[in-house]
Amino acid sequence: METTLANLTAAVNTRLTAGLAALNDVAGPLTAEIAILTEDVGDLDTKINKAINEIGMLVLIGQPHFVNESPTAPASCLKIHFAIAIGELPTTWRDDGGLKPKAPAVVQYVTQLLAQYWIEGFLPLRVLRADFVPDKKRQLYELSLETVATINQIST
Repeated sequence: METTLANLTAAVNTRLTAGLAALNDVAGPLTAEIAILTEDVGDLDTKINKAINEIGMLVLIGQPHFVNESPTAPASCLKIHFAIAIGELPTTWRDDGGLKPKAPAVVQYVTQLLAQYWIEGFLPLRVLRADFVPDKKRQLYELSLETVATINQIST
C-alpha cells in the first residue's frame, strides 16, 4: 500500500512542479520558484522554515490517509484523502512590481491543476474544498482532496 500512496504523492508533486513553473512564466520573471515539499521528506521543519523565510511561498503536500469502503470484499476500495497547504509570507514573497502571484491566485491555480487530474491506479482527483487558515504573519490556505483506489490482496 505504501507504494500506491507514494505514487499518488509523487504524481501530485510532479503535476504541481510543472504547473507552477508554467504559472511563474505567465506571471513574469521571478527571483525564486515556488517551493514544493512533501510531508514525508527528512527534516521537514527546517525545509519549511527555509522555504517560507527565504522564498516566501510554499506548497506542502500532506500525507494521504484512507478509509476502506469495502472491508469484506476480495479487493479493497480505498477512499483516500489528503491536504495541500499553500502559504505565503507577504513580506518575503511579494515584489514591488506585483509580478508574483499572491496566495489566493496560487490556491485557485492549484485547484485547476488538480481538479479531475487522473493518476494511474486512481480515480480522478477531486478538490473538495479550500479553507483559509487565519495566521498573523502569513496567508495560509488548505486544500482538501480525495481520490479512490482499488487494491487486491497480496498473495504469498
